[in-house]
Amino acid sequence: MSPIAARGFNPPDPEFHRLSVADAFRKIGSRQEGLSPMEAAERLRIYGPNRVERVTKAPTVSVTPLGLGVESSSGRDIMKIFPRPPRRPLMDLPLALRSCIFPGMMEAVAGHCGNGGILFRTGSGGWDFGVSLPTERSLYRSATAICPTAIIVTQTVNVFVCRSSVRSAFSMPLLDNRVILAGVALEITLMALFDYSAWGNLLLDTAPVPLARLWPFLLPFAIVMLLAAEARKWLALSAHTRQSPLPPLCTV
Repeated sequence: MSPIAARGFNPPDPEFHRLSVADAFRKIGSRQEGLSPMEAAERLRIYGPNRVERVTKAPTVSVTPLGLGVESSSGRDIMKIFPRPPRRPLMDLPLALRSCIFPGMMEAVAGHCGNGGILFRTGSGGWDFGVSLPTERSLYRSATAICPTAIIVTQTVNVFVCRSSVRSAFSMPLLDNRVILAGVALEITLMALFDYSAWGNLLLDTAPVPLARLWPFLLPFAIVMLLAAEARKWLALSAHTRQSPLPPLCTV
């Protein structure tokens, strides 16, 4: 029998947070001064390293959500972070606001504004409100193409923002998560092919979007989304620092 088994090591149960410090150490087969090198090596041999397994299968929808799933922990102070309260739901209103509602609204508004910016362009060739617009016109097809383009641009910003709920996107090393980088590169490549290649336009019944008219409508929404998320993180971190010296709960 291994030393760990002899010490009665068992995985923590859902009521682990209610145990006293002594009972908690007894439950995990450890002690306050930590494991000896021999005990640590034995536990590593039995349970393996504490890491997320590498993604080996190609995703069918998008790579970027998988990148968030394999995002590393919150840093060196991970053991100082309070665990999630046992009665706290997995999805609450603050999480829904920052992960779904606000980004979704920004994506929708960016798509509609880009669509209108293409249709209501000044000068000849634009569209007048109330006038029927044939679907075969390149103006209509370009306006159609800008909607998924707006979603991809804003989602690209959102995926970097969502790497942490409190850490600034600018403070997290870009190359630490190559799965996200691969997903973003894939999305941008598909966006370029669908917007500016003949077969992509044929497949989606779209037309190329003039670059001079594309970015003036999309970049402001991407910048607002980034700045709003950074401001929320700063406020959340400042409020928690005033209340407790320990780092806040960081969830991806």
